[in-house]
Formats: sequence, structure tokens, C-alpha cells
Amino acid sequence: MSKIYFVGKLVIIFIFIFTTSFTKSQTNTDSLLAKLEAATEDSTKIKILSSLSNSFAITDLKKSFEFANQAIKIAKSSGLQGELLAAYKVFGKICFEKGLMEEAVKYFELCLEIINKKGDKLQMAMANNNIASTWLAVKKYENAKIYYYRSLQLLKEYAQDKGDSLLHPYVLNIYNNLGVLYMQNKNNQDATTNFDLGIKMAENTVEYPNTRVALLQNKGDLLILQSKFDAASILIQQSIVLCEQLQFGFGLATSYVLKGRILEQQGDKMAALENYKKGYTYATVSESNELIYKTSDKLQSFYKEIGKTDSAFKYLTVSIASDRTMKKQEAREALEKNENKKIFASWQKEMEGKQKSSNFIYLIIIATIIFTLIVISIFYFQRQKVNKLLNLEKIENELSIQRLELDKKLLQASLEQKEKQLTNDILYQIKNNEMIEDVVKKLLTQTSIDASMNKEIIQESIRNLRNTKENNVWEEFELRFKNVHEEFYNNLQQRYPDLTAHERRLCAFLRLNMTSKEISAITAQNPKSIDVARARLRKKIGITNENIGLVEFLNTI
Repeated sequence: MSKIYFVGKLVIIFIFIFTTSFTKSQTNTDSLLAKLEAATEDSTKIKILSSLSNSFAITDLKKSFEFANQAIKIAKSSGLQGELLAAYKVFGKICFEKGLMEEAVKYFELCLEIINKKGDKLQMAMANNNIASTWLAVKKYENAKIYYYRSLQLLKEYAQDKGDSLLHPYVLNIYNNLGVLYMQNKNNQDATTNFDLGIKMAENTVEYPNTRVALLQNKGDLLILQSKFDAASILIQQSIVLCEQLQFGFGLATSYVLKGRILEQQGDKMAALENYKKGYTYATVSESNELIYKTSDKLQSFYKEIGKTDSAFKYLTVSIASDRTMKKQEAREALEKNENKKIFASWQKEMEGKQKSSNFIYLIIIATIIFTLIVISIFYFQRQKVNKLLNLEKIENELSIQRLELDKKLLQASLEQKEKQLTNDILYQIKNNEMIEDVVKKLLTQTSIDASMNKEIIQESIRNLRNTKENNVWEEFELRFKNVHEEFYNNLQQRYPDLTAHERRLCAFLRLNMTSKEISAITAQNPKSIDVARARLRKKIGITNENIGLVEFLNTI
């Protein structure tokens, strides 16, 4: 159908009007490469790379992709969001022009992500419209519909925020394309709604007449499909008048073909023939192979029917030639598209290989760094260990010196204690000698006294000797220990009331940190007996942890 071809052209024009203002293709690539070599600022490099990408899009598509990709990488690494957006647009434009629609959508989606962050509703609407038009070009109608409605909603919000009327060129195209979309899905009601909204808006402005022509023709085509010929004729006549004012040959060719279809279905074949002839004339001028084929095919059919074989043969020849040209063009475009896909796949594979290689090198660098850090860490800790050992050795030497000094002091103190004890022993011996001497004197002075008296004196002397005998040593020790360690003794008695006197005595000795040997010397017991007593005491007070010593435990009471 002629309308689809016309709408397709509008879609392509529209998407690149609002995609971005791309740098024109440069033929002097050497000059651009020289400028790139001399460029120092990232923003300048990105612009030159974009120009190079456009320049190579026709001659070397793979290089075109490479330059665009370099622009994207630099923009990403530099954090230049505006330049990154422009680079994505360049890549998307090239993919679109080369028939790589899904790839084009991918980069237009990336553009949309950046624009959404900015919050500019007009730019967001344009970006959504670009994606929608790309999907429409490959007849992915559901995808296209989603993005068209998003764009339309954003345009309404933008107009409301600005207190302005809707931006006619954007909205008119959206209504037109939505109408075409619904026509393809045979949803005539929604198609009619969108065409009517577009036509009504177009009536209120003299601008964008080409879009108005498309709306009139598409709505007229829809009415023809519904056999509403009178209403269709009115719209097609309006489009003819408008195309004549614009001197729009392609539009006139399309309008006359549509008018010919109306008259043909109404049964007025001669009038239809005249309109097809006009359509053919304008199609030839506009060099539209599709319209030339459609009009020449109709004309040969009509002339054959009325017996004008020469005219029929003439238009049959034109019809075959134009059909052949269209098929060649379609085949060429299909081959080019497949070739472009192969080039893109090859480039993408190469990029992935480079990325893997880069990742591998990166991993090697990381592994080298980690290994170096490990070696440095080992060296550092070894050094720290050596320093620690040296410090410990130094401390041990200092402690050894201090220990020698302490041993010297302890030895001195021990000597003093022994001297004191020796003095006490001597005094005690002297006292005993004096006492004995006194007893002897008393006994000597009484030698002449009655024997009974001597007996009494002797008995008194014996009593005196008995009185000089020391009291129970343990009782005196226990008394003095209680005075010094009263809290310990009370806690011991309270927590372990079942301890015997001997066990309490052992606890007291151990509390004083005395060894089994020292305790043995005081109590006149065998050291092994003391060790056995210690083991029983340990069990009785419930020490089960072998790592806790008995002396250590008693120090906590």
C-alpha cells in the first residue's frame, strides 16, 4: 500500500531531525585523523571521533563502529555525560541507517537513560519517539506503541509545565504513526481516533503541511478499506489541493492513486483511469518505483480490459521493469543489511576478544600486585618478627640483670634474716643457760636443807623447766596467720566448712606460696605425703580444670 511507503519516509526523516545535530560527513579523513592526533581535550577528541565515525559509515563500517566506540569509552572514562549522549546518538544513527534496528534501539535506550537523569521532558519525549519510530520501521508494533504513548504523555506534561500549546511537529507525527500502527493491527477504531486528533491539530496550524498531507492520505486510505468512499473522497481532495500548493509531486502521486482506487471501487473505471494516469505522471517525476509499479500495473490492466493493447503493453513493460527494480533494490538492501550484521557481529566479537585480553592482562597485573604485596608482607612480618625477637632478647637481658640484682638483694635479706635468727637463737640459748645456771645455784644453796625440802625445790625447778617449753607451734602460727589473712581464712571456712585442721593448715601454707619441701620442713612430714595431701585437697575443693593450679585457685579466695 502506498501509504506505508510514505509513512516510512516520514518516520526516517523525523527520527534524524530530533536525534541530534550530527557533524556532517567529512571526506578529508586524513585531516580529521591529524586533528585527533593533536587534540588534548577529551571533549574535542569525542567530537572528532564522532565525525570520523560518520565519515567511515559508508566506506568502512567496521572502522565507523570503532571510532564511535572510542568516543563512548573516552566519554565514559572522563565522566562527560553530554559527550557520551552525543556518542550514543552517533552510534544509534549509524546502526539505524545500516538497517541494524535492534542495535540502534540499544544505543537509543542508552541515550534515554542519560536524558532521564537530566529530567528534561522535551528531550525525554524525543528520545522515546526515536525508539518508537525505530521499532515501527521494523514492524514491531507493540514495542513502538509503548514508546509513542510515553513520548506523547511527556509532551503533554512539558506543554502544561511551560503553559504553552503542544509542540505540533512532534505530536502530529506521533498521531500519524500511531494511526498507521493501529491500521497494521487492523484496529480501525484506534487508528481513526489518532488520525482525527492529528488532522484536527493540523487544521489549526499552517506549519508542517507534509505531515498534514500524510494524515489526510492515511485517514482516506482507512476509509477506503471501510468502503466509506464519500468521506474518503473529501480527505483525498483536500490532500490534492494541499500538495498542489506545496508542489509536492510524491504527495500528488499518492493522492491520485488513492482517488483512483475510490473511483474504481465505485465503478467509474474511466475516471479511475484518468486519476491513475495522473498518479503515474507524478510518480515518474518523483521517481518512486513503488508508485510507478502500482500505477503502471493498474493502467496496463485497464487498457487491456478496453482493448488498447499497445497502451497495455507499454504500461506492462513499465510495470515489469519497476517491479524488477524494486525487487533488485529490496535484494540489495537485504544483502547490505546482512553484510552489515556480519560486520557488526565481527566487530563485536573482536571487541569482546580485546576485552577478554584486556581482562586477562588486568588479572595478571592484579595477580602481580597481590604477589608483590604478599612478598612485601612476608618480608615485613619477618622483619617485625626479628625485631620482636631482638626486643625480647633485650628485655630478657634486662630482666636477667634485674633478676641478678633481685637475687643479690634477696640473698642479702636472707643473710640478714639468718643473722637475726642466729641472734635470736643465741639470745634464746643464753636465756636457757641463765635459767639453768639459776637452777644450779638454787640446788647448790639447798644442799644442807632437809631432803623433803630439796625434793620440793627440785620439783619446782622441774616445773620451771617445763614452763620454758614452747607452746604448740601450729596454734601460734594459725593465730598469727589469721591476723594477717583474716578474709582468706573466713572465706575458706565459709566455702569449705568440711576441711580438716590439717587441710586448712595446708591451705594456709599454700596461700603463702610455700613449696611441698618447705611445708615438709615445718611439719616434719615426707614431701611425697605433702603432694598426696595436695592432690586430695584439690579434689575436695572441686578443681577439675587441669590448667588451673591449686596455689592459683587459693589466691582467688
